[in-house]
Amino acid sequence: MSLSEKITYIQYDITKKLGDIVYILADEVLYQKYNLKKIVLTGGLTKSGFFCKCLAEYLCFLNLPVYKLVGIASSKAAAYGALITAMVGSGYFPNLKAATKTMCMLKPV
Repeated sequence: MSLSEKITYIQYDITKKLGDIVYILADEVLYQKYNLKKIVLTGGLTKSGFFCKCLAEYLCFLNLPVYKLVGIASSKAAAYGALITAMVGSGYFPNLKAATKTMCMLKPV
């Protein structure tokens, strides 16, 4: 198997697994009637244009804008989330909405 064939296979495998995950999430989102306004992708894989494009394609049926976090929050989401929660708990921000609006920069996918 050539290198390009291996890359294609890996991309196909990732895409299939993402599709399976989105299918499960779709059930939850569509039938629980959440009042969602946007989808925000986080984590190290958001640095991959391929990953973001695949997820955006899979999620288009929800008719919601898809964003990804930029800056330190994009790859250190767990630690950054803990920091935001602590800042709200300490009174630095009045609530999570104000904290995330200030501290989390978003970029459309």
